[in-house]
Amino acid sequence: MRAKWAAVLVFLMSLAGPSPALAQERSFKEWVVSVKDMKKPFAATVNESGAVFGQYCYPESGSCLYIVATASKCEKDANYPVLLNSEAGSAYVELLCGGSSDGQRFEYYFKNFDTINKIALQDGVLGIAFPLDGGQFRVVRFKLDGAKEAMPVLRDAAVKIKGNAPRRNGTRDQTL
Repeated sequence: MRAKWAAVLVFLMSLAGPSPALAQERSFKEWVVSVKDMKKPFAATVNESGAVFGQYCYPESGSCLYIVATASKCEKDANYPVLLNSEAGSAYVELLCGGSSDGQRFEYYFKNFDTINKIALQDGVLGIAFPLDGGQFRVVRFKLDGAKEAMPVLRDAAVKIKGNAPRRNGTRDQTL
């Protein structure tokens, strides 16, 4: 289990960039919350195939987004339809391809935060079906147990990081 998390944290941190010396991580069942990179704290889970599902927060802007990183290839900035299924229900959503930072996993960003958030905060399993050529689907599944506990910790960390950020008196757009 620790080796699995070590591999996913290395990948997730490659998405986030360099990390400061003060690292913080907490586990919640199948999920881990990390604030190693103060600019992009996250809560995520990894499945048995090495795919990642989680939420990143950007304290500077005050926004958060869900991502899924999987071996399903995509073209950067293109939109992809997927089907979601879980105990909380089913939904059709679109993902935006963010490309690949390691050449093995491709990052997709959920365009409808409220839909995926409602599903992610339920215990159970989330299935994401990616359409493929020839009428086939690639389905990736993630355990959601622990997400409900992890997300408030992530959000609290993002708020604290934003609150400790140095104030600027320039003309840059800000969310207050």
